[in-house]
Amino acid sequence: MNRAILLLQCLVLVLVGLCLVQVRRLGTRVEAALAAARPGPGRASAPPPSDPAALLDELRAACDDFLSYPQDPVEQRVAEKRMDAAVAALKALGSAGFEALSAALDTPTPAPFRQRVLLAMEGIDPARTAEVALRIFRSQGDPVLRMTAAGVAMRADPDRALPELLAFIRGSARGSFPLLGEAVTMAAQKGGPEVVQMLLELAEHPERDPSSHYRAIEALGRLKSPEAVDPLKRIILTEPRDGMRKRKAVLSLVQIQGKEACPFLEECERQERQEAFRLVLQDALRRECR
Repeated sequence: MNRAILLLQCLVLVLVGLCLVQVRRLGTRVEAALAAARPGPGRASAPPPSDPAALLDELRAACDDFLSYPQDPVEQRVAEKRMDAAVAALKALGSAGFEALSAALDTPTPAPFRQRVLLAMEGIDPARTAEVALRIFRSQGDPVLRMTAAGVAMRADPDRALPELLAFIRGSARGSFPLLGEAVTMAAQKGGPEVVQMLLELAEHPERDPSSHYRAIEALGRLKSPEAVDPLKRIILTEPRDGMRKRKAVLSLVQIQGKEACPFLEECERQERQEAFRLVLQDALRRECR
């Protein structure tokens, strides 16, 4: 058995080493391609770092190259570096580069680069970027990009963005948005009565979405919301199958009530028939009450 484990470990180390070699080779090829500056759209010469229009053209040309070589990792990495350089140069121009970056968002670029453009715009003018971010969040595009946009809007204009985020969470059907849990966590960071009410709704309705449901229970504990005490106790007492749900409810209840929760947890521990959950209760009692 020990010999088999040793052989497996050696095999893993060899595979990791081969991967590192391939990554290093790819990096070398990318740097060589950049240095060679092979002819092609947008590669004749580097755009002037103070010319927003030229930098926008370079960004768009690099995006075209990225999309034109889906099977060529070297060409794609070269295009990524060119896009990053153009975005950084536009950000460095401040307000002069803001409009060009805004125009770049309307270019059919991969979602990760639109994220970088949006964050660069936020770095220049958060207030102006908030409206753009809300427009992207309302779209039906890439989920990661939409959550990045929601984060930008929440940082720049939370009073305007929070109602839209809460309405989105409440209106999302089960499985309709893969990052709904992230949206719940983002809203919970703001806090306030409206957020707590939304978290209570999710906590008491696990059929809505498992990820957002668990995040809601956790957030109620972090916010130390006294309104959550009775709903959390109901979960602990009545949940028939979902051990994760009950465990998170115990942890949040302790965060809210501290030692005040001990009599309730002790009674639950005495009556609990499931060994796994009884151990959860005993652990909570040991840490908080004994």
